[in-house]
Amino acid sequence: MCRRHYQHDDDGSSGSSSDGDSGSKDGSSNGDGGGNSSSMAVMGIDDGPASLFTVMLRECNLGVRQKQYLNVPVEFQNAHGYAERSKVELRMRGKSWFVNLKHSPRSRGRPRASLRYGWHQFCVDNGLGVGDTCFFRALGEGSAGEVHLLKVEVRKRDGSFLV
Repeated sequence: MCRRHYQHDDDGSSGSSSDGDSGSKDGSSNGDGGGNSSSMAVMGIDDGPASLFTVMLRECNLGVRQKQYLNVPVEFQNAHGYAERSKVELRMRGKSWFVNLKHSPRSRGRPRASLRYGWHQFCVDNGLGVGDTCFFRALGEGSAGEVHLLKVEVRKRDGSFLV
């Protein structure tokens, strides 16, 4: 089972958290590849504490096709009503992918939401691998209305960004 490996970026800094020591800060200004809070505000992007999260990909995120998933941080899913949603739209490099949310029961509180069906295709289409870091930023409602839109940027394991 893959442990939690995301960082809730509420101060605009980048980096990711993992089980090992590979989650150190890289010195970049924030998790969106160079934007800042004022430029995000001009673009109409919510830059509040629960508007973004960062994940360093592990084998459980990329393994066997039917078992791939990515857990959404509880704070993020609560802030954006994921308990009532069934899909999200991931937007990256001018393209969109619709990904189903899978809701799993938890011992306490609301169910855990995970990106599940459609996540595999997103990873394949963008050549994602273990050690790559994904930066997810809430943009609001997607093209399908009730679907939540997430902008995704990726820093590859070698430090380069997908553009």
